Amino acid sequence: MSELLWHHGKISKEEAVRRFRQFHPDGSYLMRNSETVMNAFVLSVGFQNNVYHYRILQDTCRRFLFENRIYYSLSEIVEYYGTNKGCLVCTLKHPVLPPLPTGLGEVHEYDEPSYSVMMPGGEFPGDRGYEMSNYNN
Repeated sequence: MSELLWHHGKISKEEAVRRFRQFHPDGSYLMRNSETVMNAFVLSVGFQNNVYHYRILQDTCRRFLFENRIYYSLSEIVEYYGTNKGCLVCTLKHPVLPPLPTGLGEVHEYDEPSYSVMMPGGEFPGDRGYEMSNYNN
């Protein structure tokens, strides 16, 4: 995942919102590992001084499930929603990059994604909703 600079690994929802506090225009985005659903990801999108969080799930074949569509990589999702709004508040335009290491010799490690298992009946808990956070607090 280190080549995906918009993937921030295991950070909290609060930390994701903090990373939007500097000026980020509408359409700024980052991806992070979900805190609440094991082996899922969250796409955080900045729009009109708010951050919207969208959960992305995986099935047992390591395919990504979002908005009733199947994708084969997180990059494919970012590419698709760069030109298609779909259920998002806006298209993805500007990746939010992780902060640079602050100490000399410090190495920033990215977390490799893990994989989730689809629940019986093909549903995942909370797979249709999104959450919103205001980052001007």
